[in-house]
Amino acid sequence: MNPFSTKRVKFVLLQCIGYLLLMFPLAVLIPKEEMTLMINNWVMNQEDTWALDSFFKYITHLGDGLMIGVWFVIFLFFRLYYGMAVLGTGLVHLIFIFVFKKLIFNGMKRPWGFFEDDSVLHAIEGVKQHKYNTFPSGHTATAFAIATLLALTVPNRKWVPLIILLAAVVGFSRVYLNQHFLIDTYVGAVVGMVSTFIVWMIFEKWTSLHQQPWINWTVTKRK
Repeated sequence: MNPFSTKRVKFVLLQCIGYLLLMFPLAVLIPKEEMTLMINNWVMNQEDTWALDSFFKYITHLGDGLMIGVWFVIFLFFRLYYGMAVLGTGLVHLIFIFVFKKLIFNGMKRPWGFFEDDSVLHAIEGVKQHKYNTFPSGHTATAFAIATLLALTVPNRKWVPLIILLAAVVGFSRVYLNQHFLIDTYVGAVVGMVSTFIVWMIFEKWTSLHQQPWINWTVTKRK
């Protein structure tokens, strides 16, 4: 039996497409600088932003590249195949991000470098103000790559919308922290999703890997 069922793949794909369609007007149709200023104006008009600052400051770490390693270990408790999928997804999305950030859009300015008057941006204590290589968002790509893989493997598909939502929150944290524009996180989400589906096609469609007897191995030796 294939670890990733075709029925689940179609369901997750529809969820991903739905998210992208929902976010398209905000991320693509509205100029990125206007959207950033709108968000910052709203934040700075709040009487106390401590709770929001703290929340987004820490939840953004769910998109750190190190999370690939964390989830690799976690998935080994369920199936070696899933752990290999995590590493494959991480590699594919890393290649995408490198090509975009370092080769095609190298040096593109982040909000802190884009606005000459940075007083219009909400600064958060302890968050480094990066200025370059904004497109696309690597954190968002990582969050959505992991989220898509989780959505494909979680036993109850009712969790899928919540998993996608959590990845979206991680992506928004990059905008809230002024590390990226919304369009950067939108394309980052696309990169993460596409990376996972590419690995799914390689593992499930283009190889006989899922037919190998050792794919069910786990660190607990469970059969």
